[in-house]
Parts: sequence; structure tokens; C-alpha cells
Amino acid sequence: MKKAILATTICAILLGCAAHADPSAGEGSHPMVVFDRAAFNRARSAWEAQGITSYTFEMLDAPWDPWLRITVMGGEVVRLEEVGAEKYGNVLYRWSGLMGIRGTVPLMFEWIEGRYRALLANLEPSSAYRFYIIVRYNADYHFPERFGSAMEGEDGGGQTTLRNFQPLE
Repeated sequence: MKKAILATTICAILLGCAAHADPSAGEGSHPMVVFDRAAFNRARSAWEAQGITSYTFEMLDAPWDPWLRITVMGGEVVRLEEVGAEKYGNVLYRWSGLMGIRGTVPLMFEWIEGRYRALLANLEPSSAYRFYIIVRYNADYHFPERFGSAMEGEDGGGQTTLRNFQPLE
């Protein structure tokens, strides 16, 4: 149990350091990391080929957080509202840390890439725990509409979920 907590803590710390990893670096692999790299690369390429830089969507980052309505213009987050709490207006200041990590679709792809690379770089070859990078891609626009990671035996909670995506261009 202590090893599982330690491994999860180390991965969480490394996540911030690896969030902007170079996606062109060597593939690498680990027998205890499960990630459909080919599907990831196809979806990322399809997303980039569309050239969408202005859009709005709603995101739920954790079950205890509110849904957030995010507006991106020219690749930058310009407005953020808590869904159901519009009286507060733009609450970008409150969620600015999250927006710097996963506030745009390209940042979401970077987060997934960084999570994968952090696991490859820091997971012991003899690890008894299998880690999963879980991603479901939107069929129309190819962005990650549900993503996260889990250790074997976990229920996969804590995944980020997107809905109501609308291009603005």
C-alpha cells in the first residue's frame, strides 16, 4: 500500500515537470504502462490539421469541482465561467492554475503526453503496478473528450471530461 501511495505521489509531482515534454522525443515503452500511442498520435494530428484555434467547451476536472465553461480565442483562454454560477462572471483568476495545464485542447494533448513520459521515465522496471493512460477522443473534432490516468486496481476516477464543444471560427 505504501508503494502505491509513493508511486502515485511521485507521478503527481512529476506531472508538473513533464507537462511540456518534447512530443518528438523517442517513443520508449514500459511493460507496466498501458497507452494507445498510435490512437493518440492519430487524434492529435487530426486535431491539428483542422486548424481550430477559437472554440468553447465545458470541462469537469474532478467530480467535486464545478463544470467550467471555457472560451478560447486564437489559442488562448479568454473567458472561464462556472456552469450554473454565471452570476460570478469570468472566474479565470480562480482557475488560472488549471487553465495553464489543461485550458486548451493543445494543452490537453501536452498533459497526456507529459503524463506518459513521466511514467516511462520514473517507473521502476520491476514495478508491481500497471498504470493506464485513459483517453477517449471526440469522433467529430478529435480532441480528448475524456482523459486521465489510473493505477491498476483504481476505478479510473479523477478523469477530465469535456462536453458541448463548439468551434467559433
